[in-house]
Amino acid sequence: MKKNLIATIFSFSTSLLALGFGDTAPVFTLKDQDSQSFTLAPNKNKTWIVLFFYPKANTPGCTKQACAFRDSLKVIENENAVIYGISTSSVSEIKKFQDKHQLNFKLLSDEDGKVSKAYGAKYPIINMARRYTFILDSNLIIRHIEKDVDPVSDAKKVAKKIQELAL
Repeated sequence: MKKNLIATIFSFSTSLLALGFGDTAPVFTLKDQDSQSFTLAPNKNKTWIVLFFYPKANTPGCTKQACAFRDSLKVIENENAVIYGISTSSVSEIKKFQDKHQLNFKLLSDEDGKVSKAYGAKYPIINMARRYTFILDSNLIIRHIEKDVDPVSDAKKVAKKIQELAL
């Protein structure tokens, strides 16, 4: 009984902190695959921003998802969007992941999990991101959140969703 109450309180308190449609996305600075600092900021080019959180570089599901984004990059760019993949994997791990799979977009290392936590995409106990995808407008307003992500179809769903949102 006590465990259920604690679980309910924890679940309720984390849901109060969760980001939602229309919220301003947290700004952050992370290292990319080349150890360069990347800061998410309002986009002067007025492009859509896709942030996809994935659990761990070079795992089967994450590889499928990242490669699907790689293969759909031109379609997504044609919708005036940029893609960033974020995981708690180290810079060296995401660099190997990018090189091995010839990923053509930035990967960002959130080793301490703070960004994943700020977006509500971090598992509560382990330092690993959940597979969530956010679509932000150029002012960093959250326009869509996908929490039930299919790694294979995520990229195509993102392109379609951006088309809908841009209307």
